[in-house]
Amino acid sequence: DKANLVKQGVDQSMFITGGAGVGKTVLMAGIAKEILKNKEKEVEWISYPGFIMELQSSFRSKDDEVTPFERAEEIAAFPGTLAIDDIGAEKMTAFVQQITYYIINYREQEMLHTLITSNFSLQRIDDQIDTRVSSRIGGMCKIVKLTGKDRRLEKK
Repeated sequence: DKANLVKQGVDQSMFITGGAGVGKTVLMAGIAKEILKNKEKEVEWISYPGFIMELQSSFRSKDDEVTPFERAEEIAAFPGTLAIDDIGAEKMTAFVQQITYYIINYREQEMLHTLITSNFSLQRIDDQIDTRVSSRIGGMCKIVKLTGKDRRLEKK
């Protein structure tokens, strides 16, 4: 049940997978909200496709004081909970693969609490992003598969 998953997600890294609209982001938000009840804890929430677009646009902008790699480093090294929403929704390029591997590898090596949502299964991450990424996610996270109908379509 969802309340039990929220409790588990407070202390344990979690990979939440399932089809569109089944409640992955809602579950991760519930976990983040629960974590933030402890005033000493912090959560950094990133929409992964938006984060990747931000990094790619900073290549074209000379005004940025922070390079794309430094920004990825900041995110990877965030000491609190990192909530990565919708990994795999971005266009897959060598750059995206490298950044994704860097962040996931860093989080795993440093044993940092990480929450991830994706429409992709671990197998699809293995096929479309990188075997090393799926292996590390599988090693560091409790895998939660949500099923059901797309709730966004049911609301109409």
